[in-house]
Amino acid sequence: MALLILPLLAIVQATVLASLPVLGHNVDLVLMVVVARSILYGRRDGILWGVVGGVSLDALSVVPFGTHALAMALVAMVVSVRGRDILHSWAFYPLLAGGLSTFLFDLLVMIIMTAFRREVDWLSVPLALTLPRALLNALVMAPIFWFAYQRVPRGRTGELRSLGL
Repeated sequence: MALLILPLLAIVQATVLASLPVLGHNVDLVLMVVVARSILYGRRDGILWGVVGGVSLDALSVVPFGTHALAMALVAMVVSVRGRDILHSWAFYPLLAGGLSTFLFDLLVMIIMTAFRREVDWLSVPLALTLPRALLNALVMAPIFWFAYQRVPRGRTGELRSLGL
C-alpha cells in the first residue's frame, strides 16, 4: 500500500517541483524517498521502491523506458548495503547518502543513455547539474529521512533506536 505514494511523488516532482526550482535546480524527491527507504528497510525493500519509483518517473519522462527504474534500483542496492551499521557510527549518513546517490544516479542514467546512443555531455552534466542537485538533495534528505523514520513500525523503530537514532 505504501508503494502507491511513489507515483504520486513522481507526479509532484515532474509538475510542481519542476516549476519551483531552488537556485535553478530541482529536488529529486522520488530518489530521496527511495534512498531513505533503502537505509531504513534494507536492500530488498529499497530495490522494490527503486523500481516502482523509477517506473513512475519513466512514465513521465522522454528517456528510454526503464532508465530511471534500473538506475534507481541500483542506487537503492548501493545505499542499503550496511546502511544501518553506518547509521550506528555516523548519524549524518542519510545526508551523505542523499548527496552521493545523486551522483551515482546521474552517472547510471548517463551510461544507460549512452548505451541507447543518446547524446550525453559528460563534462557539463556532472559539474553544472549534478553537483548543485547533490547539495540540494542532501539538504532535503534531512526532513525526508526524519519523516520516513517516524513511519517505521514500532518493532523496527526499537531496533533502529538501539543504533542511536
